[in-house]
Amino acid sequence: MTAHTLQEPGHARVIPLTAAQRSIWFAQQLTPDVPYVIAQYVELRGPVDLDLLAEASEQARRELGGGFIRLVDVDGQPHQVLGATAAKPVPVVDFRGDSVEAAGAWMRDESAASIDMYGESLTVSHILHLADEHCYWYSRAHHIALDGYAAMMSMRRAAELYVAAIDGIEAPQRQVIDPERIQLEDAEYRSSARFGRDRDYWQHQVQNLPPVVGLAPRLTAPPGATVRVVGDAVPLEPSPHAHGRGHNPTALIVAAFAAYLARMAGVDDVVLSLPVSARTSARLRDAGGSVSNVLPLRLEGIGATTVGDAIRVARAALTAALRHQRYRREDIGREIGSEGTGLAHFGPVLNLMLFKQEITLGAVTGRVRVLTTGPTADLAVNIYPGLSDSVPRVDFEGNPALYDAAELAGHHRRFTTFLAAFAAAIDTELPVADLDLFAAGEREQFTPAIGLTGSDPITLDRLLTANVESSPEAIAVRDRGRAVTYAELDHRANQIARALIGQGIGPEDLVAVAAARSYESVLALWSVAKTGAAYVPIDPTHPVDRIAYTLGDCGAAVGLTLSTELEHLPDHVRWLILDDDSAWGDSPGLGVTDEHRVRSLRVEHPAYVIYTSGSTGRPKGVVVTHQGLANLAQEIRDHYAVSAPSRVLHFASPSFDTALVEVLAAAIAGATLVVTPPEVYGGQELAALLRAERITHLLSTPS
Repeated sequence: MTAHTLQEPGHARVIPLTAAQRSIWFAQQLTPDVPYVIAQYVELRGPVDLDLLAEASEQARRELGGGFIRLVDVDGQPHQVLGATAAKPVPVVDFRGDSVEAAGAWMRDESAASIDMYGESLTVSHILHLADEHCYWYSRAHHIALDGYAAMMSMRRAAELYVAAIDGIEAPQRQVIDPERIQLEDAEYRSSARFGRDRDYWQHQVQNLPPVVGLAPRLTAPPGATVRVVGDAVPLEPSPHAHGRGHNPTALIVAAFAAYLARMAGVDDVVLSLPVSARTSARLRDAGGSVSNVLPLRLEGIGATTVGDAIRVARAALTAALRHQRYRREDIGREIGSEGTGLAHFGPVLNLMLFKQEITLGAVTGRVRVLTTGPTADLAVNIYPGLSDSVPRVDFEGNPALYDAAELAGHHRRFTTFLAAFAAAIDTELPVADLDLFAAGEREQFTPAIGLTGSDPITLDRLLTANVESSPEAIAVRDRGRAVTYAELDHRANQIARALIGQGIGPEDLVAVAAARSYESVLALWSVAKTGAAYVPIDPTHPVDRIAYTLGDCGAAVGLTLSTELEHLPDHVRWLILDDDSAWGDSPGLGVTDEHRVRSLRVEHPAYVIYTSGSTGRPKGVVVTHQGLANLAQEIRDHYAVSAPSRVLHFASPSFDTALVEVLAAAIAGATLVVTPPEVYGGQELAALLRAERITHLLSTPS
């Protein structure tokens, strides 16, 4: 994009950009071919004086001030020159010889065309004459000149001027705050106590912010010049529950979409991007330039609560966000480390189009249709309230790089179905997780899956020790030159298990194991399994806060670890040291059965608990019972081709469920499990290990 230097430094009306304008300017520099614009039109059917409407449109833009700014560089920094562009007539384009579709294509092409921010076309209006008493009234504005709020102000002011001219009266005066006053308001706010309170609020909000989730497999893609839109022809019936019982329809929609997103992404906590006007005073509400802002709307637990509670969560989040809406998106971006990457992306955008959509020109009334709200990295959901605050229309604007037409239409169809079910349940305690995600007719497209006949259930301890009696001298584990037979492993595990049982540990208890991948980590798994308790692996290399959270969440009172790890672990768990022989006494290492356990072990009891990587920002424990382990073992036998001479690489972190599959694959075949040293991740070191240890089986992700 070409930059220019002001030739007349003494120009009286050259002022800096506001904070809102600076963020847009920077984003536009990063993607010069993608226009940051809002474009809309009104379809008018009836007797309209097109020349008079063109004149009223031009006058309204002139009154707003922001419609006539031009950018210049002063000492290498972008500034705005107020009133620097001459008023130009709004053209009436004759489409009477073309189709309505051609006029629609013209508007889409015009709104997608790249814009020189230093040129004189930051805002434009056109009237497309389609037929007698039929036209499109089109407007487009770069976000650096006008935001969506101001663009609607301009259109409404033009309608007011038109009606006054038709009636032969003087139009009412409107005080419009020009860009210079907006810039001063911005400076005053940033030096105020309110700015400090807002900053403190958002700093707290973005601490441990849940990761961004979306409806597409990829979270974001570079935005293009166009967006894909579906939904304007799919009206929603007003909810009979939205009125009279204290239910805010806006909070209902926000809660419903957040719940839908949580269900589709498989998370409990979501964050949405919430555009706001940032006009928190009467003076700013008269501002005609670019003031609006985008905030992260944090909705914790929205996927794991009831419909009624989800609405309460959304209402509280909206109220708090709007109370602090002037604190800039780019300032929040600095808090989360997105500075220098463009506009911060918090998640799918939820546009609450809470303006009256009807534009009246005397006897003719038209409805505002938004063509684009600007580029999107993922998805924008536009909510249009109708009469009596109902919600008759929901549009999805998707990034074409992420959604094809069928995918976007499918999500829109599913969400509107979900929304109807959500609204019908707002006075119930129905969990969000129980709402159907299928749209009408979709469920019938799926054929129920019928799996293979299940194996008879068997507990984890029996699976691990299946080959101890038949092959006691076979090598069970190799770890950095050390070789341990099945008999030796079983004997040591019995000693540790009996010591744990002596401390009251048994079925339905949880035992934490904080040990890096090693013979000792395998020994710990065998030992805990023999007690009947559930094995909870903890990666000791994880951050201390994550370890503490995981231990607190699972409630394990006892843990197994190595002496080298002890000083890094929380002390509210009673840690027993695996590599301290004196800790286990001189037990003969006899086998452990229900006769020795604290209580009988059943297949319904937990076998292990794996904590996920925390897609919502916090680790989550997944409890696996013994019930399905026999089926897992049979799958390994049928497809892995592991036999006694095999050598299975123990490559996964012990905190991943794949690590247990590796241990199980070797144990059920009487094969050797070869431990990868914790410092080996791949490359030549891994290749050398595979050769030296003659590995026959490796489980790994493609990367």
